[in-house]
Amino acid sequence: MLIKNRDALNCPDCGRVFELLPGDHSKDGDPCPSDDCVSHRYAKADRAYEVYNFGAGVTVVDSDNWDTTDLDDFTKIVYVAYDEFPDSDSQKVSFHVRFDNSGCIDDVYALEMRNGNEIGYR
Repeated sequence: MLIKNRDALNCPDCGRVFELLPGDHSKDGDPCPSDDCVSHRYAKADRAYEVYNFGAGVTVVDSDNWDTTDLDDFTKIVYVAYDEFPDSDSQKVSFHVRFDNSGCIDDVYALEMRNGNEIGYR
């Protein structure tokens, strides 16, 4: 995957350049990529994960692969450690990237699995 700049990527399948954040529309003014190119969604989800801020005092330790059972809601389990509890085991967080019908990112959020609290911000 060729990165043009911080906010744009080329699709590995069709080569089209598309913007990831914010607004999630292509640099050339075209609407978001169509639903038939799932690689666009993977690239957008990866980028949203890379730039997501899990919050002060939170360190990402590891993560699983994307669960794409629902192509409108990419999810992955992320393992985080909290600086305030250095001797504790890592905690599971459910990270979500939600897409609208046109393939644009609609929402990005992370939920602590132990209590359902939302952490971090986009």
